[in-house]
Amino acid sequence: GFWPESGNTGPNVPKATVVEVAPVSAESIRRQVRFSGITRSARQAELSFTIAARMLRRPAEVGDHVAAGDVVAMLDVRQFDNAVASSRANLAELKARLAQAERDWRRLKSLSVSGAAATKDTERAASAVEALQASLLAADAQLEEARRVRSEAELKAPFSGTVTAVHLEPGEWANPGRKVVSLAGDSSFELEVDVPETVIGRLSAGDRVAVVLPFQGGRQLPGKVASMARAALSSGRLFPLVVELEPDDRLTAGLTAELILSVRTPPELLVPVDAIINPGSSRPSLFIVKGGRARRIPVELGTFSGERVTVAGSLSAGDRVIVSGHTNLTDGKPVEVRS
Repeated sequence: GFWPESGNTGPNVPKATVVEVAPVSAESIRRQVRFSGITRSARQAELSFTIAARMLRRPAEVGDHVAAGDVVAMLDVRQFDNAVASSRANLAELKARLAQAERDWRRLKSLSVSGAAATKDTERAASAVEALQASLLAADAQLEEARRVRSEAELKAPFSGTVTAVHLEPGEWANPGRKVVSLAGDSSFELEVDVPETVIGRLSAGDRVAVVLPFQGGRQLPGKVASMARAALSSGRLFPLVVELEPDDRLTAGLTAELILSVRTPPELLVPVDAIINPGSSRPSLFIVKGGRARRIPVELGTFSGERVTVAGSLSAGDRVIVSGHTNLTDGKPVEVRS
């Protein structure tokens, strides 16, 4: 019905309720958000052979710690040893033939001076020496290649670390590129987490961040953003973010870790908690003062920040919400703001 202004007098004019008000504010709130992941080695390798042969042995087992240069697997080297021996024998034979050819050439050259040997014989001997010298260079390169291939029969750790997986058993055939051992380095560690689009745009490579180990007594580790994806696999997907952790003797791969980021939200409406009516119910509300009357506004409650709470509803920044005297108020009732 029609309510007369609170200043009117008369027996049927309801008395205005004295209330206290506070303004609705619009502010950005800084919040801490957490993203969980598992620590991993910053250096990881999938080791494989470059030549094909049957794998003879694999000293490395899952969980073993290896140093840089340690042999983690070896192929059957008999065919490679034979190739080295054959190349070595061929080289020795060529050296012997070259030595004999050089002696023949020097003898013919000496005889040609006195006319006892034809010039064409001397030239033929010189050509034979040159051909054998070229063959010797090729044989020497062949021996070096045989030795190199022989060395590839031993699979060595490129850095110190821990064996995380084995993919091939002794006796199996190892093709070039087939994974044999997975290795995780033990010198540096990182954390990869997936973050939403609203967060990835606020970060840059090199930004300092904090990482917490929840199952290690909440121990905090400093880190920095090492890399981040600028594209997700599809719409609505998360973006991978990699954090480089500072060295720590107690840090290992496989630990649960949480990346803590402080982000500022878009402006939200805040009101004093005292303004909320039935905050624990499914339909909380508040009163604003408009035209000298109390207007009830249903709201949705958000995050509490001290003695204030974020709300969503049909109100705007600058509206006056009633924080005291609203116990018996009804929608449309006249109010008088206490000065």
